[in-house]
Amino acid sequence: MLGNASGEEDVPQSSNEIWLSNKSLKGFNIGGYSQFAPAEVGQAAKEALRLLASGEIRAEVLGVFPLEKASEAHELLEEKNTVGKLLLKVGE
Repeated sequence: MLGNASGEEDVPQSSNEIWLSNKSLKGFNIGGYSQFAPAEVGQAAKEALRLLASGEIRAEVLGVFPLEKASEAHELLEEKNTVGKLLLKVGE
């Protein structure tokens, strides 16, 4: 299980199946965690941006939209079937 950004219905999961097969589930919510550990989340975000800037990691970019077409980008997000980041280009 991973996120629900697509807005799909929740998938029922039997707790007995998990328990009897010796599996486990864990969850993480960056928004919730940042309320309790803002310094750690901030540092992690800075490191992630550094890695992106250096090219050590990359992010999938679905599209780059001029600011004038922000509504089109927003429509794609509302459709909930995007993969990757949508970027708004400000200025030249």
